[in-house]
Amino acid sequence: MTCIPMKLSHLICMLMAVSLSLAAYAQEPELQHSLVLNLGDITPDDVEPSGHPQGLLVRDGYVFVFHHGGQVLVYNIDTKEFVSCYYLPGNKSHCNNASFGVKKYSRASQFPMVYISDCTWDGSCYVYDLYTDHAVEVQRIFLTDTPVPVECGTGWFINEKSRRLSMHWKGEVWDFPIPSRHRKIVRLSVRNKKASGLMNNPVVHQGACAWKGYQFFPCGFAAEPTCLTVNDIATGQTWSFPTDSVVGPFEPEGVCGWKGGIYVTYAGPWKDLYLYRFELKRNGLPLLQE
Repeated sequence: MTCIPMKLSHLICMLMAVSLSLAAYAQEPELQHSLVLNLGDITPDDVEPSGHPQGLLVRDGYVFVFHHGGQVLVYNIDTKEFVSCYYLPGNKSHCNNASFGVKKYSRASQFPMVYISDCTWDGSCYVYDLYTDHAVEVQRIFLTDTPVPVECGTGWFINEKSRRLSMHWKGEVWDFPIPSRHRKIVRLSVRNKKASGLMNNPVVHQGACAWKGYQFFPCGFAAEPTCLTVNDIATGQTWSFPTDSVVGPFEPEGVCGWKGGIYVTYAGPWKDLYLYRFELKRNGLPLLQE
């Protein structure tokens, strides 16, 4: 019988463990879904949407839906009740995307600052001190030195892990330092951008968020195949998960990470707005743990 030295045996075991770990990581991730509720079912009859629903935020039991024209509808996701309706001051834009920042504007703030993408006129970003019954504009961010005008198709979002302000535009994701909250007007130059991802899916990109090391982009229209595109920021890997067979022929809109899941809204007829929760897993293990 051949005896393997203890150190060599230990090394072989380590190499086998690493090999198994790499094999597990090489497995394609999977996306699991569940319908949370149709927000239209709990929206009062006398509350009329100002425009198509766009950006989405979920935090501390509250759901914020931002509509074209600056309207905000607020819901309680735990009690499944409507909370309030109000308008963002000074904002008549598309409100294409919404993202929580990493810091509160003041000690009295209810939530971290919120970044709202214009996506109508100049591709700018509105920054608000957000509450469940009102919002206060505290900053406006513009992008300068672009080769062509920045208009529709832009989305600003915060990467809480890297503490960077990201922007997706024309298939690329650019990162910038988060501006100080004390600056009322901020102009960022593309010369200072840092690339952090590519969106290889050819269909239109809707909302955007960065959560737990991944970037998430709901893609498509109601009349086209829809999907949720996921970028692994560390490795650069990209996956596109079809969603039209899951949610039906509805257009994806807002996206937000919260409590180990990714929430996406899908716009149906009139007030119908379906809120779905997705979990990203590999080999049955969750990848978006708190």
